[in-house]
Amino acid sequence: MIHVQHLLGVGHLKRMAMLAGALAEHGAAVTLVSGGPPAPQIALPSDVEFRQLPPVRAKDLRFSGLIDGEGRDVDDEFLGRRRDKLLAIFEERRPDILVIELFPLGRRQLRFELLALLDQAQGRCRTIACSVRDIVNRRPARESEALAWLQQYFNLLLVHGDARLTPIVDSVPGIGAFRGRIVHTGYLAEPMPGPAGEGEILVSAGGGASGERLFEAAVGASALLRGKVPYRWRFRHGAGTPSARLKEWRAAAASGSVFESVAPDFRARLRGAVLSVSQLGYNTAVDLMQCGTRAVVVPFEGESETEQLRRAAALAPFGLRVVHESGLAAPALAAAVRTALSAPAPVFAGAVDLDGLTCAAETLLARQ
Repeated sequence: MIHVQHLLGVGHLKRMAMLAGALAEHGAAVTLVSGGPPAPQIALPSDVEFRQLPPVRAKDLRFSGLIDGEGRDVDDEFLGRRRDKLLAIFEERRPDILVIELFPLGRRQLRFELLALLDQAQGRCRTIACSVRDIVNRRPARESEALAWLQQYFNLLLVHGDARLTPIVDSVPGIGAFRGRIVHTGYLAEPMPGPAGEGEILVSAGGGASGERLFEAAVGASALLRGKVPYRWRFRHGAGTPSARLKEWRAAAASGSVFESVAPDFRARLRGAVLSVSQLGYNTAVDLMQCGTRAVVVPFEGESETEQLRRAAALAPFGLRVVHESGLAAPALAAAVRTALSAPAPVFAGAVDLDGLTCAAETLLARQ
């Protein structure tokens, strides 16, 4: 049984859906429990049972609180019902292995249900594992509390990254106390599809204010580079982008630019692109490492969020061009695009471990 919660983007759910599928391929019966809003753009493995909790998401980019699927602040009654549903799923499934994504190294807002789940699972599951991406945000004031929960409840910490690039000790300096139970699995990567739409500049970003800032700058950059780069610009925006904003962008962008919602062929488009312009979430980073596409990245810098900045620092030596949000504007982005287009494509093959799905599944099942 895997518990996952996405609060802003859907990257957390994507990773755990991939892990669930890998475990199922290795012969496990898997239940994936999601606490975030429904995400139809995520393909769920057909041989994995999916359960949806009453959804919650972040109130804002500062993660100042939780709201329900209708945008209302959640109360104790709502949270109690959600906790009880989660515990009922555990009782029904009685898993041998329990995987909790991110908590206790993050998702402290969910301790109302996860500590109850862990109390119920302790002594009944053969393995209780925490699954985290390559980098977690540093929380010095809460580290001792998180490590205490890790020591009390968990047998295993799966870090879905390469220790040569982003060792977990860089995120959690005190993690040495958990030594012997930490496995850096490598990055979770699915096979890449064949290329589509070759010879384009592909711009993509998540929803919200941060994504809009990137799009504004990229639209301006396309106009500044009109006649200077011989490539069509393709803008992949969130499904909820206001039509008025799209109209403004289409009017301002270089002629021939394409604006369209997120679609399942994104990875094929990325592989065929001459250049990618995007933020640097985990899944985007893995896609870029797999296909070796030239890239300009603008790491998300929400309040106290350092994850994407640190990932950019780790990957920049391979040839990714980094533009910081604090300096994000059309001229700076246009300059970075021209520099990236004239530079060699980044090469990650052999230097980064991308076999994390196999390692994670085999590590979990080997503990039976």
